[in-house]
Amino acid sequence: MLQSEILTTETLGAETIYTVSNVAGMMNVKSFDNRIMESNVVQIAIPYEKLYFFDEQKERIRFSEKDSAVSQQPKPVIVGGV
Repeated sequence: MLQSEILTTETLGAETIYTVSNVAGMMNVKSFDNRIMESNVVQIAIPYEKLYFFDEQKERIRFSEKDSAVSQQPKPVIVGGV
């Protein structure tokens, strides 16, 4: 879980895009849940299979389905106010 501070909020129809800041840096988080209004500090869990990795040449690194490291990673997605 990454404790994150919401910097900006953009509502786009059914989804909301949050720009957040945390120890990993700044990132955009998309949510289809209700808009977070009660706090500007949230906890974010990112499912490993939804992450994209890039090399130094900015090419995406793809992992095979059989990669045991991928199957051992957590799967929850939790976005909510603290």
